[in-house]
Amino acid sequence: MRFLSPFHDPFFGDMFPMNPLPDMRVNVEETEKDFIISAELPGVDPEKIDLDVADNRLMISAEIGTEKEQKEKHFIRKECHYGHIQRSFDFSHKPIDANAAKADFKNGMLTVTFPKKGQNLEKGKKIPINA
Repeated sequence: MRFLSPFHDPFFGDMFPMNPLPDMRVNVEETEKDFIISAELPGVDPEKIDLDVADNRLMISAEIGTEKEQKEKHFIRKECHYGHIQRSFDFSHKPIDANAAKADFKNGMLTVTFPKKGQNLEKGKKIPINA
């Protein structure tokens, strides 16, 4: 049986795949003095990004997109995501100085820099983001 709808045509591929929230793509760089984590967060409001450090572990979490009431719309395909994403990084093998951490957010790129060989931070610390 042949489908008449172009959305079922093999040429178009799977028009309705299960798309989970996109991953947070990162680069982790080690220099002589620092660890530098760069995370792609395009379109994310810097006010919706949290950076938490505890026990030499960095947790980056963010709210991506916005959920709007769209009951009257009928989407054929929807790739604009909204929701919560997070990544964590363990630096217990090489302690970091969380008290001297810096974070910048520019053009959708979050950059977090930790000096090496710092004191362990047991209770946790929020890192402010310069945007």
